[in-house]
Amino acid sequence: NEAGFTNEELSTHVRVLFMRHGNSIRIPRMLNNPELAYLGGLIAGDGSIYIKATRGMIRFYSNNRVLLNKVSSLISNLFGITTKSVREDGKVPYVRTNSLIVSDILSAFGLKSGKKSHQMDISWITTSLGKKFLSNFLRGLFETDGWVYSRRREGSGIGFLTSSPKLAQKMQLLLLGFGIYSKVRKRKKKGVANHINGREIITRSDQFCLEILGKENLVRFRDEIG
Repeated sequence: NEAGFTNEELSTHVRVLFMRHGNSIRIPRMLNNPELAYLGGLIAGDGSIYIKATRGMIRFYSNNRVLLNKVSSLISNLFGITTKSVREDGKVPYVRTNSLIVSDILSAFGLKSGKKSHQMDISWITTSLGKKFLSNFLRGLFETDGWVYSRRREGSGIGFLTSSPKLAQKMQLLLLGFGIYSKVRKRKKKGVANHINGREIITRSDQFCLEILGKENLVRFRDEIG
């Protein structure tokens, strides 16, 4: 580069970037950071990023205070910046922070700018960062849009719901890399009306349900993903 430093030298020695208006942000030395992977999975599941010109914003929505606190702690530990908690009547609470750099990093994992959950994907960068990174990324996804169930007739299982067919298929392939077999079913939900807290919500797209069944697969999921 123009300053005469190699990429390796920059990644080794540059840990803090100083921004305009006296602000600074800490950056992880490497992308294959387990905490960064976990944060990426959480935001991919129940969050959003917005990128416009020189501005970026990250939001994470949840009724689970523990998850809200986790996201705030991860952002603080990884980047040294704070989040703001927002609670509005009749809406899901969320935490947010403004950072173009963090937004750009998360977009590299496959997140799309804006509310585009039906287009969510997992990028080739994410899949190239190793199994430890992937297991943490998947754990974040399952902790937001996943669930565990136990039924008398059907037995136990793990489910994950998304409106993105690409995400469901990519997750299925990644789980297979851990020796975990799953199946994906399409639920025709586009245009279906639901009433939540007195409001009518129209589902904009179909849903795709990924299911993990069988004792061997469940044990592997516990051991490999957590």
